[in-house]
Amino acid sequence: MPANVQTMGYVGQVPWHGLGVKIRDQGLATSAEMVEAAGLDWQVAVMETETFFWEPDPSGAMVMNDKGEITPALVKHYLPNSTKSLVRLDNLAVLDEGVRKFTPYQNAQMFEWVDAIVGTDQAVYHTAGALGAGETVWVLVELPGEMYIGPKRDAHQKYVLIANSHQVGRALRIALTDVRVVCQNTLALALSGSDLRNIVSISHMPNIAKRAELAKDALGLINKRYNQIEAIFNELVRVQLDRRTLLQGLEAAWVMPSAEAESAGAEARRVQIGRLRDQTEHFFVQGVGQEMYPGSAYNYVNAVAEAATHLNGKRSPYRHFEHATLGEGAAAEARALAFAKTLLS
Repeated sequence: MPANVQTMGYVGQVPWHGLGVKIRDQGLATSAEMVEAAGLDWQVAVMETETFFWEPDPSGAMVMNDKGEITPALVKHYLPNSTKSLVRLDNLAVLDEGVRKFTPYQNAQMFEWVDAIVGTDQAVYHTAGALGAGETVWVLVELPGEMYIGPKRDAHQKYVLIANSHQVGRALRIALTDVRVVCQNTLALALSGSDLRNIVSISHMPNIAKRAELAKDALGLINKRYNQIEAIFNELVRVQLDRRTLLQGLEAAWVMPSAEAESAGAEARRVQIGRLRDQTEHFFVQGVGQEMYPGSAYNYVNAVAEAATHLNGKRSPYRHFEHATLGEGAAAEARALAFAKTLLS
C-alpha cells in the first residue's frame, strides 16, 4: 500500500500545517474546484482479491535469472477462498482487506452532502484532502461569521470538518473545528450522537424538497452548537485557575498510560505525555494571545489546543494534521474542554 499518496487543496493563506495546493489567494472554493485541487476525483469499490504463492516447477525446469544464474523455474499457485478488499479504482491501491459487508461512501457523496447543506456551487470550501493512500478523505468548510470571546473580543473562525474513512468499521466523522485567529490554534468540538444522525442523513434523501428542509435544520444544529460553545468560552474567561487546578487539567487532557503498562512503548509514551504537559503549562502563561485573559480556564483550553496544533514531534506534516484534527490531539482538546466545563458548576 503506498504511504506517500497524500493530497490537499486550500485557498487563501498557507494553512497552519503548511500543506496543500493553493487554488487562489482570496475567498473560498466551490466543491468542483476543491475536488480537482485536492485530487479527490476517484472512487473506491469492493473487489475480490486472490491469494497466491510461488514454488519450484514440479517438472524440474530451470531458467536464467537477471544475474545470469541458473535457478529453478517457479510456478504460481492460487489459494482457494479468495477474499474481498476495498480498492481505490484510479491506482488500484488496497485501502482495506478482509472486507465482507460494506457499502462505500464515495468522495463525491461527501461533497454532495456538504452542497446539500450550503447550496450547490457555493464557495465555502477552505481545505480538503486525502491522508495515507486515501484511507481517510476530509473536507473543511468555513461558516459565515466569527465567535468573539470576552471583553477583548478574541476572534474565532468557525468551520465544520467532515472526514470519511475508506476502511471498514470507521464511520463518517463530523466535528466543529474552531480556529483561534490570533494564533491559528485548532480546537475540535464534538457534535452529539443525535445531532450526527440527523445531519448525516441528508445526502441519502431522494426528495429534493425534503433534503433542503433537513439541510436547513442541519445548519441550524451546527449554529446552535457554536452558540453554546461561544457562551461557554465567555464564561471560562471569568474563571481563574490556581496551580493545583491547572495541574489537574493537564492530567485530564494528556492521559498517562496505566501504571500496569510496562512495555517500552508505554514508557516512551509516559515521557511524551510528560513533555506535553510541561509545554502546555508553558503555553498557558506564554502562548500566543494568552495575555488577553491571563490565568483563566479559557487560557487553559487554548494552551491544550496550541500544544495539539503546533507540537508535531516526529510525525510527518500529514500525520500531524490527522493527529490534530481527528486523532489524539483532538481527543486531548475534547478532554480539556470537558474538564474546563466542570469548573463552571
